[in-house]
Amino acid sequence: MAVMEFVKSQGLWARCVRGVAVLASGSVAERGARLLRNIVLTRLLAPEQFGLMALVLAANHLFEAMTEVGVRQAVVQNKRGASVEYLNVAWWFSAIRGLGLCLLGWMAAPWLAAFYEEPGLTQMLRVAFLSMLFNGLTSPGLFVLEKQLRFGWVVLITQGAGLLGTILSLILAVYYPNVWSLVIGFVAEAAFCCIGSFLVCPIKPKLRFDRQAAVELFKFSRGMVGLPILTYLFLQADIFVMGRLCSKDTLGYYSMALTLACMPDLLFSRTVGPLVLPVFSKMQEQKERLRENILRMTRGLYLFGLPTMVCLAVFAQPILSIIYGNNYAQVHWAYALLNIYMLFFTAGRPITFGYMAVGRPELHRSFTILRVVLMVIGIYPAVLWGGPTGAAVIRIVSLSLAGIWQLVNLRRLLDLPIRRYADTAMGGLLLAGTVGIPALAWRYWVDAPWLQLLGGMFLGGLAWIVGIWTLREKIKHRLFGSKAPVLVN
Repeated sequence: MAVMEFVKSQGLWARCVRGVAVLASGSVAERGARLLRNIVLTRLLAPEQFGLMALVLAANHLFEAMTEVGVRQAVVQNKRGASVEYLNVAWWFSAIRGLGLCLLGWMAAPWLAAFYEEPGLTQMLRVAFLSMLFNGLTSPGLFVLEKQLRFGWVVLITQGAGLLGTILSLILAVYYPNVWSLVIGFVAEAAFCCIGSFLVCPIKPKLRFDRQAAVELFKFSRGMVGLPILTYLFLQADIFVMGRLCSKDTLGYYSMALTLACMPDLLFSRTVGPLVLPVFSKMQEQKERLRENILRMTRGLYLFGLPTMVCLAVFAQPILSIIYGNNYAQVHWAYALLNIYMLFFTAGRPITFGYMAVGRPELHRSFTILRVVLMVIGIYPAVLWGGPTGAAVIRIVSLSLAGIWQLVNLRRLLDLPIRRYADTAMGGLLLAGTVGIPALAWRYWVDAPWLQLLGGMFLGGLAWIVGIWTLREKIKHRLFGSKAPVLVN
């Protein structure tokens, strides 16, 4: 009874719990559908088709990142973000940007196709670039729902659009087993999201602009300038370089392994991520409170993430062979390393949310510049030396070295000692070490891939049970002993 009363209450912590439940259900359904799609498509399409799609996505994300200035973050962070005047400025800003990017991409498509010596890429890119137009026209009212922690319609529109795009790709792949099934599904997802946003959050764009709203939006945007493109360069540099140095088959194997490794982070960013920025924004003037929440959240990510990462890395080969097929198991070392990289990438998200919440995105930009420089310096020789494995190694090295500067920034902003931040990983390391030894023994003692995978799932699940057990009293306290809006403790 007490649980039901808590869930129905209007406290911030209760609203966060409801939000996580809604986001988790939608994200698991949508991500599960994508995983099933990939399992089917790897049996229908040749690896080189995924390599071509990786280039299409990389080019699309490049153009998106070139002029991304954080309209969503601005609406969520700004106290006037839900006003009609602010949303009008935000929509025009996004719409003009989307149209401009679509036209620019249309003209640049032949040059990109020539660079990769793939003439067929031209039409694929031009069709895929329509997604930028649809993204620009999407109603910013969706961001207001996030700001207010009302995620039901957000999940229905965004995750529903992804689910519809996934289904369309599968249907097309059955009748037309080539890369076009992926391209059309990708564009359809953006179109579905755009249409759905106006059905649920309609706005009427006006040519009269509120001066104060425009000034506030552009002020926030200045801090974001360059950050998305820098992030993009770091995340996609390996795809671009491998597209030139490796065969399209190898690129296809690597891109699908990377997609699989990214799934835990995508689930986190789709379930917990949308909650963090609006909640942290409510603490933007309470430095100590914000600092403690960043530490609690990071500790929770390491507590559950480190043992999971160990299991995924140890059982990388059977995971790839069962999900994608035996041919994909040849990049199991790269997949194992990519899981290590993704854990550190996800664990750094609370810091990024903290910077955005206090309106200081430029602090994250300095960290991003450093990791991009390290990636650019190392990616070419890394791919020449080790192919997919080398690409995964340089991701880890660049992120880890740049992470030191991130901690320096965090200490300056929130008076957080680096040693105290490092202590957040202790519980996860202990649990990972406890799981890792039997995982390695099971991996090399059992030959059947299915049995190996089942053993890994058992050990990973056991680690999560132990993790939840260690937090049981703190969870009870947060649910029933306090109304404080803490995300993780």
